[in-house]
Amino acid sequence: MVFGPLPPELLLEVISHLPQTYSSYESHAFGTPRLVFTREDALRVLCSTSHRLRLCCFPSLWERFYAEPLACTGAMMLTSHAVNTPLRRLRRLLLAPHLWPHIRFLSVAFLRNDVTDDGTISALIQLLQRLPMLLSLTFSTVYPPQAPLVLSAVENNTFYDIRELAIGNHELGTPGFFRAFPNVDKLRIPWGRMRAVICLESAGMGMHNLTWLSFITLGEPVAAAIVQHCPRVQRIDFALCPDRDQLVVLRRLPELNYLSFRFASFEAAKAPPFISLSQAVLRATQAIGRKVVRIDWVTSYQVNIIQSSDFHIVKDKQRSIRSNTKNVALLWDNIRLPDKAPALTLAY
Repeated sequence: MVFGPLPPELLLEVISHLPQTYSSYESHAFGTPRLVFTREDALRVLCSTSHRLRLCCFPSLWERFYAEPLACTGAMMLTSHAVNTPLRRLRRLLLAPHLWPHIRFLSVAFLRNDVTDDGTISALIQLLQRLPMLLSLTFSTVYPPQAPLVLSAVENNTFYDIRELAIGNHELGTPGFFRAFPNVDKLRIPWGRMRAVICLESAGMGMHNLTWLSFITLGEPVAAAIVQHCPRVQRIDFALCPDRDQLVVLRRLPELNYLSFRFASFEAAKAPPFISLSQAVLRATQAIGRKVVRIDWVTSYQVNIIQSSDFHIVKDKQRSIRSNTKNVALLWDNIRLPDKAPALTLAY
């Protein structure tokens, strides 16, 4: 067995490089199956190989828990046949307390087209209060009739441990909803121009630690809304190539130090101008420390799953000027003048 002689530290390092599971909400891949358990399948095989590998891989196997359907087209079929997959998975998780310490990411879908709570909301609230290591929460799908029920249930609680929040419906973007997650520093909202602006305004009122906006599509009102309502943002991940004029507006964010974009591999020629402009934007901010522009490459925008990434470090002009001045000073100190320098004669 290849993994047998490896120490636990190296085993965990190898496991960390396994392909990650993506839902359609995470990858924006609406034309593909909602979940592809590549990572979990590999971990499951490793867990069944030996007791040692099971002890090492079992926590990673349950890091991410998805209470949502396996396929996009199957959601309506499941609900129409009265088989609510999210509810069934949440209830099974409630009966498995030995798994609770391992779960760090939870994604849930609300698939009913009526205003009746079938138990999914109450099961979710119970789990949010019992999962000790949960850091990330995603509301991947929330049908409009279910949104008021989710809002009323969440707004009556406070979840201090959640650090990452993603919502799949603009109706969840209210100040009361965001106040239930006061320590969130990473937020993902769906695209919708003016509706996205309302979500950003609500997030600015309810989340005072917000420093990371994920999967943003930048439009004319969105850039100004980010600057006005989320002035502490340090990192923005763009879902699509933004408008260049609006990208320049982000230079008014004083702490911005990280920008990332997604490009399909067949559009590689479009990346260099955005890299140069993004570097100029980051160079204009007042952020201290390293500034980075990242390019994520995907095979296509329909299957929007990252294949590789390029990182471009932004060089600060002021820093280069200071370093050049220092080098000139050192060079001048090393120049030795003769003891009796010849007199200079100026001729007029």
